[in-house]
Amino acid sequence: MATAAGRTKVERSRAKVTGRIERLTDMMADGIGDYIEMKGRLQAALAERAEIDRRLEDIEVAPAIALQPNLAEAYRRNVEKLAEALNAPEMAAGEARLERKPSVRGAAMLP
Repeated sequence: MATAAGRTKVERSRAKVTGRIERLTDMMADGIGDYIEMKGRLQAALAERAEIDRRLEDIEVAPAIALQPNLAEAYRRNVEKLAEALNAPEMAAGEARLERKPSVRGAAMLP
């Protein structure tokens, strides 16, 4: 469940449990219900939220753009080659070409 949709589902669960915790503490503060029962429910809800927090930490958010590890170096080399080609007296500016394939091959958009 390492997807963005999975993370959203876990975050919704956390919000639901947090709401339950808030209602229980409000009821305890107002003296509504049996204190011992409320305390047990509150402890269970707090434990559930702690487990959800651990799951959220385990879910790795995918980066918006996955870059090649050597992308910066490849880009630097391409810029240097382009500068050399543009400054070469025997080559017109319109004839300058990069010898490498483009570094970015596509993009994926996620909601």
